[in-house]
Amino acid sequence: MQRSIHPSRLMCALCAVLVLSALGCKPKPDETVTEKTEATDSWRKQSVALKVTGFSLNGGEVKQSSWVGSGVFIAPGIIATNAHVAARGIQIQGRDDTNRPHVFDKILAIDMANDLAILKADYVNEDVIPATLLERPADPKSLRQTKILAVGNTGGLGLSTYSGQITNVVEEGSLARILHDGQIAGGSSGGPLFKEESFELLGINHATNSKLNTSLAIPSWIVTEWLEKRGSAAGIPLKSAFMLSGETGIMNEVKRDVCLKPGEAINVPVTYSNGLDFLNIIVPKNPAQPVIYGMGAQTAQGLKYFDKGILSKQVIRAFTTPIAAQYVLTIGAPPQATAPTCVAFVIGQINWGNQINNK
Repeated sequence: MQRSIHPSRLMCALCAVLVLSALGCKPKPDETVTEKTEATDSWRKQSVALKVTGFSLNGGEVKQSSWVGSGVFIAPGIIATNAHVAARGIQIQGRDDTNRPHVFDKILAIDMANDLAILKADYVNEDVIPATLLERPADPKSLRQTKILAVGNTGGLGLSTYSGQITNVVEEGSLARILHDGQIAGGSSGGPLFKEESFELLGINHATNSKLNTSLAIPSWIVTEWLEKRGSAAGIPLKSAFMLSGETGIMNEVKRDVCLKPGEAINVPVTYSNGLDFLNIIVPKNPAQPVIYGMGAQTAQGLKYFDKGILSKQVIRAFTTPIAAQYVLTIGAPPQATAPTCVAFVIGQINWGNQINNK
């Protein structure tokens, strides 16, 4: 049953409102709601859709290329993204979710093993409040079932959001990954993984694994380590950061020194993700005894070679993988050789951090 309000009481209430209005008094806004709204919307300025103009490597040639990715502000004028997004970039531009443009012209750090890069903008927007990075819990697995919001530049069409929860946290030495079931798509590499409730930064999205039906992110505490080490560095201009030189190191290398009988050949398989940079160093021991060389990828139709030749002196061949696949280095001795053919070779991932993190 509804209670009726006496007309005289209603008139008194209206008069009180009118008096307060006349005195310039307004109802006090709900500060809790305002703070929550600001926190909820902060990800829109923190998250950035990236467009990268750079190059890819094709043996002895450099080919102009472009690609997309994502990033997130972790300090004034500084964003985190993936190493495979930043590597070989010459110009990196971005737009946040309010459509404001940013330009990132320097690289402060790149961690090839963890697939993390730290970039610096050519100016600082004072109103961009960087994301708060979550500290490493005493037990990282306690993050399981945490609700997440993943943000990424899906297909280069702008920032999209994905929801889900953390399913696991895996750590092995200096490497770590957060596994979550937010189904991020292409272009989301380097985008933020937020804690849905507080919008703290849990990590940087890294890749998806179709076999596990999961997405992977680099934990925030690894980002914090690099920010503390390199956040105050001057950085290296992108236009000169990714030059092959004597300082360029190799990681996860396979190194061998072999002698092959006439007509004998060996295959060295390596599995690489797409957009990864690697190189081969082939050193024939005797110029009078050339070496058969081939670099190929396993396809549905079999092993397809994309680089091959007969070598009589040292060569260095660098490549950027177009697809994730098993790649095969073939080294052989010509059938007509009259003696064993001896050769030293190295195949491994290019470690750009060697020439960036120490400057």
